[in-house]
Amino acid sequence: MKFPRFIMKIAAVADVPKHIDHFSKFSPSPLSMKQFLDFGSVNACEKTSFRFLRQELPVRLANIMKEIRLLPPCLFSTPSAQLVYS
Repeated sequence: MKFPRFIMKIAAVADVPKHIDHFSKFSPSPLSMKQFLDFGSVNACEKTSFRFLRQELPVRLANIMKEIRLLPPCLFSTPSAQLVYS
């Protein structure tokens, strides 16, 4: 749990809400389990993986953060949701 907290501390310095709003406007690329497994075996190139993750991770994380914020108040106020959101 130290790594996510470290990342969040760094992100707090940056303009995170602006980035979350920007990246949450995009839809994540649909990826089936077959495509996921094929991607690892057929295109096992670090550059290809890096490019995909560089585009995909900010979009997926921003969408997760937006969905957490849309939880009902009774769920959003739980310690686990607050830990992820903070």
